[in-house]
Amino acid sequence: MANPTDVISQLTYLMFIRQLDERDLDAERMEELTGVVQPRIFPQTEAGRCAGMCSGTSGQSGCMPS
Repeated sequence: MANPTDVISQLTYLMFIRQLDERDLDAERMEELTGVVQPRIFPQTEAGRCAGMCSGTSGQSGCMPS
């Protein structure tokens, strides 16, 4: 049996991530309905997805985990 504190912590984290995802989907739906670009929680560009993980060296492409 896992430590109850760990279980509560993991469930809280999962609920938080789910809420972020729901907000991002709401922004996506609003964008589709209104045609107005909405601020997004999760970046839609390759550069945004790997922020903090990509090498700044020109000539290298893709994300390299640190």
